[in-house]
Amino acid sequence: MPQDQKHEQGSWRRMLRVPWIRWFPALVLLFFIAAAAVAPDATSDRIRAAEPDGTVGAVAAAGIAAQLGAEPTVAPTALPTAIPTNAPAPATIAAAPTATPPPMPTAPASPTIPAGPTPTPDRGAPGNAVPAYGTIQVPVLMYHYIRVNPNPRDSTGFGLSVTPADFAAQMEWLAENGYHAVLPSELRLAITEGAPLPTKPIAITFDDGYRDFYTAAWPVLKRLGLKSSVGVITAYADRGDIGDEMYMNWDMVREVDATGLVEIASHTQFHADLTRASIAQRWSEIAKSKEIIEQKLGHPCTSFIYPTGAFNDAVVADARRAGYGIAFTTRSGKVRAPQDGGNLLTLPRIRVSGGQSLQGFASNL
Repeated sequence: MPQDQKHEQGSWRRMLRVPWIRWFPALVLLFFIAAAAVAPDATSDRIRAAEPDGTVGAVAAAGIAAQLGAEPTVAPTALPTAIPTNAPAPATIAAAPTATPPPMPTAPASPTIPAGPTPTPDRGAPGNAVPAYGTIQVPVLMYHYIRVNPNPRDSTGFGLSVTPADFAAQMEWLAENGYHAVLPSELRLAITEGAPLPTKPIAITFDDGYRDFYTAAWPVLKRLGLKSSVGVITAYADRGDIGDEMYMNWDMVREVDATGLVEIASHTQFHADLTRASIAQRWSEIAKSKEIIEQKLGHPCTSFIYPTGAFNDAVVADARRAGYGIAFTTRSGKVRAPQDGGNLLTLPRIRVSGGQSLQGFASNL
């Protein structure tokens, strides 16, 4: 072996005997491992795995710092701050004066509502009446006296007289069983214009304008919030003004009319049989009574009740010419909405007779 090769081999043997030379390969291997560990892609993958929303959390940041040999720092908990809608103006620019918003309009004070009747109790199904086979059946009840018949021998008077106790029981039964009373004008609009009716609609009418409507029937109706209609004989209301206590006077008529729960109908001037009256008398009974009521109340009178239920074609024609929109007879039956549109001036009613049981009353509805 040449001398220079021997010298080179000897030099390598001496170098291998130095301690750090023997660890050099291991140090190189560790260097590459550390470089791979801190590569950006691997770090990003671990960050995204730790924080699904793509932000670097405090725990992930501390782990990265440890791998890079830096002292980890823990980020303080962020306090929620409002995001400004506009960048703040520079300090050197004077802030614009804050515009004073115009005062908000205040709702007008609610008018004082006088103590009075409550709305019709809604003890039935909610919503409007649903026609059965295209028809809504509306019973129109017909009352006369609300009193104890003063003459037991007067069979006609007994039949026309419903006692105050029976009347109260009947009205309470209606309210408790979900009936909702409507005015004649509301019934007319339902028939002619398709206006909605409440569930289980019913109309309650009183003939002649007796004072016991005011003293016995009205307190019950007002307490229950039930609407009704009273046919007034104008000459008899005048008699009430001069002291005849059988009939309501005009002050009483105006009082109940003003509540909105009572609709005043015309029942002619003198309760004449219109089918036997002369043409002039018939027209006066129908048209003059309407004019008087409108003068006394200050608003139109649109409903009519035929005395004793008597009518013929000429009577109906005069009622229409006078301007009535709805009229009732004493024929028995229920009003059908909207089928009775052609019979608005000859509608039927259901008579409520004195001595009738509550069960009999209910069965007629």
